[in-house]
Amino acid sequence: MTADEAAKLSLRPDGVYGFEVANATDGKTKEKGHPMIALTLSFFDDSGARFTIRDWLVHSDSRWSEKKCYDFATATGLSAQYAAGKMNADDCLGRSGFAMLGIEKGKPKQDGSGNFPDRNSVKYYTSKPAAKASAPAGFAQAAAPAAGPAVSDDDSIPF
Repeated sequence: MTADEAAKLSLRPDGVYGFEVANATDGKTKEKGHPMIALTLSFFDDSGARFTIRDWLVHSDSRWSEKKCYDFATATGLSAQYAAGKMNADDCLGRSGFAMLGIEKGKPKQDGSGNFPDRNSVKYYTSKPAAKASAPAGFAQAAAPAAGPAVSDDDSIPF
């Protein structure tokens, strides 16, 4: 078995998965010095097995980057801190939510010896799990909104 074949075996299919923030550190991007939070996220697959993905929340002029920060804050209950411009790594630790994962194609290695293997990455964060989102039993989920009053079939007749 090659390294590429082994890496493909650990890829999870695209989908919404439950996560927990295992580690978070404040920092700055290398190139432009934008503030960022580096995250280590523990995800759970359909069998309840844990796997780890790194992600970065970068505060910059990029609308996509800010949308990702906003979505993370909304998904994890940090909207007030985000809105106040005070969300930091300590706020993120231990938070949980859901994220859409995808498969990112391996990028070329700097030494020209080929590509890194494909890997899972966060496409976006969401506060609502998909119907088949992966999360182990007992995983903290946001409470579902209360159902409205029941409507009988007679009430739906327009006359």
